[in-house]
Amino acid sequence: MREICYRGRGLRSKIWVRGYYWTNENGNHFIRQTVDLNGCFRIEDIEVEPETVGQYTGLKDKNGVKIYEKDIVQQYNIKANGVIKYKHCQFGIVCLDMFWNIHTPQVEVIGNTIDNPELLELEGE
Repeated sequence: MREICYRGRGLRSKIWVRGYYWTNENGNHFIRQTVDLNGCFRIEDIEVEPETVGQYTGLKDKNGVKIYEKDIVQQYNIKANGVIKYKHCQFGIVCLDMFWNIHTPQVEVIGNTIDNPELLELEGE
């Protein structure tokens, strides 16, 4: 069974958090995470920037890094970096105006569209 998890960047802290994603009646976006305080666990709801929220694909890259929506990846058989998106009822890599399947032994997460948009710039531009 696939792990359902989301990540988002904290609205105030600008720190990435992972956990359960939810919104309240006012339209605020939150990630609920469990914090371990020396064996005592506390649940925290961190308000996040909605445009940064991405779901875990259930896959890991060639280095064992979890792959999330909006991650920027390199795939050895594609000459440009791609972005992980959910399209056609599946997660895939959008690159060079095409939608590619994710072949995890060939994919490496190199950043994300929020922190590293420059990784998507085409060479020579």
